[in-house]
Parts: sequence; structure tokens; C-alpha cells
Amino acid sequence: MTRSTCLDTYREATDQRIKYPLKRGRYKLAEAMCRLKRVDATLERRGIRPDIYSITAPKPMPLCMDYEFGKWTKDVPVILANTLGYDVFPAIMALGGDGYTEKTVGLLKHYAREQLDQCLEYGEEQRQKLKTSRPSKAILGELRTLVQTAMAIVQYALELETGHNYPAHD
Repeated sequence: MTRSTCLDTYREATDQRIKYPLKRGRYKLAEAMCRLKRVDATLERRGIRPDIYSITAPKPMPLCMDYEFGKWTKDVPVILANTLGYDVFPAIMALGGDGYTEKTVGLLKHYAREQLDQCLEYGEEQRQKLKTSRPSKAILGELRTLVQTAMAIVQYALELETGHNYPAHD
């Protein structure tokens, strides 16, 4: 991954999405939620694979191996900015194709814009911290907070009433 700023990455991702517009957004939000959960699980488990033979509920596979975790962690803010710019915000804008009213999409767009701006700003702070230090427990906690904020935006959009009663993806 390139080491550009979170805002630059977000803008590049939205510019890239313009070439491939979405007619509907709900499915893309569900996909983004799955990816964000994998990022969160990777941060939580520090890249260690779950026991695939365990009888407990399955955990998502990490996005990197444990020996790659330190390098991968430095890219998390940029990965997140890319996901927000290429998938999340364009999907929110395309929710009209899923039956959301114009008013609902407008309100959601306003809410998401505020949250996304905060995510990008906070992500850039974390990226700057990670440039000069190893991923500490505190920084990992802050990265998880960042990812969970992005997940909350997506979850809010998925739970809005559309009249279609689509189930939210876990």
C-alpha cells in the first residue's frame, strides 16, 4: 500500500468509484461490513489464525499472517480510508436504488459525511503515530476504535427502515 494521507486515499478511491457507479448500495454496505469485521478481528487477534477445529462460533480469518502484523497494522488507516471512499460513501449515495427515500438518503449522507470526516482525521492521526513507532497495545486499541466507528456508520445505514425488510449481514 502506498503511504499517502488518509484524505488523499479517500479522494482517489471516490474518483476510482466514479468509473464504476453503483445502482444499488445495500449489498455493497453488507460487503464493506464483512471486510471491516475482518480488519477488526485481525487487530483483535494480532494476525493469529483462529483454531479452525474449534467447536465455538467461527471467527473470520485474519487479513495478514502473525509475522506480517506489524507492517500490515501501519496500513490500516489507509486501508480504511480506501474502503470508506470506494465502498461505503458511494453505497450510501446509491441507497435510493434499494428503496430508500430521497429524504432518508439525504439525512444518511449528512450523518455519514460528518462521521467519515472524523474517521479520516482520526485515521490520519493514527497513521502519523504509526510512522514513528511500533504498534503498541494503545495504538491497536485506537485503530480498533477507528474501525468500529466505520462499522457503526455502515450498521446504521443497514438498519434504516426501507420497507423491504432486508436482513442485516453479520
